[in-house]
Amino acid sequence: MKIWNWIKDNWWVVFLVIISAFLAVVVWHYLKYFNGIFPDSDACINSVNNDCKLDVFREKFSQIGDYFGGVLGAIFSFLSFIFLILTFQLNKTELSLSRDEFSKSAKALAEQAKILEIQKFESTFFSLLGQHNRLLDKITYTPPQPLPPNNLFYSYSSSVSASYDEAMGASSIDEAKEIILKEQDVSQYFRVLYQVLKFINTELNRDDVCDNFSQEKTYSSLVRSFLSNDVYYLLAINCYCKLGSNDLFYGYKRLLERYSFFEHMVIENDEYRIVVKQIFNHYESVAFGANQDCLDLKTFWAESL
Repeated sequence: MKIWNWIKDNWWVVFLVIISAFLAVVVWHYLKYFNGIFPDSDACINSVNNDCKLDVFREKFSQIGDYFGGVLGAIFSFLSFIFLILTFQLNKTELSLSRDEFSKSAKALAEQAKILEIQKFESTFFSLLGQHNRLLDKITYTPPQPLPPNNLFYSYSSSVSASYDEAMGASSIDEAKEIILKEQDVSQYFRVLYQVLKFINTELNRDDVCDNFSQEKTYSSLVRSFLSNDVYYLLAINCYCKLGSNDLFYGYKRLLERYSFFEHMVIENDEYRIVVKQIFNHYESVAFGANQDCLDLKTFWAESL
């Protein structure tokens, strides 16, 4: 193995040795079978005639020229053909390497473009998330206590708490939704939440930004982590679609199911049984993710219909 590696690293030395050896064999062959270069004719050796010696020299060198011209000409033609093949192979290898480098460069540029798109997405996303959190704080804010004794109209509960108690105590989910829609701050928050989820779905479904669902789930789960259980129920009521796929809130409902938005929902007590049952029957199982308690309750109510 070491010898072979040395040969590959010093191929030109090996080539020169082979050529030299081959030429030596050719010369030896000529000297052996053509009686050397110099004249040895008895007539010329004993002759004082210089023209005879000159003629013999001419004849010998003519033979040498014919011999080497015939042998070496074919050999060099063959070697030229070999070098032509090697040159072609070398160009082919260089072209293949250039193509690989171009492919790698194009891939790197594509990855860089994807990173820039992700950064652009995250800049807008966190801006929307900041607005979302400010509105969420607004509707979940509870005034500090103790309250002034003479302030009879001071609110003891947040917008979410007040809307939750009234909506969950309704006689039907339709009535509960009407209550939520009349609460301006809560409705505004749900509109912003919808825009955040739609932005995630629209932007991360582009091939130049994201190539798998897990990233969508990561960002939607981040948004979901800020919500309380009361907000989960109000959101489920808000996105109830009485008209099915023709309802204005149907796209919103599909996003909640896509991202398993109610996976961390806690089951309420029997006090709100009517509305809770309608919520669980209305949404697909995927909306509750891996929440086995919710899935079991949904199955139980579905079988009892």
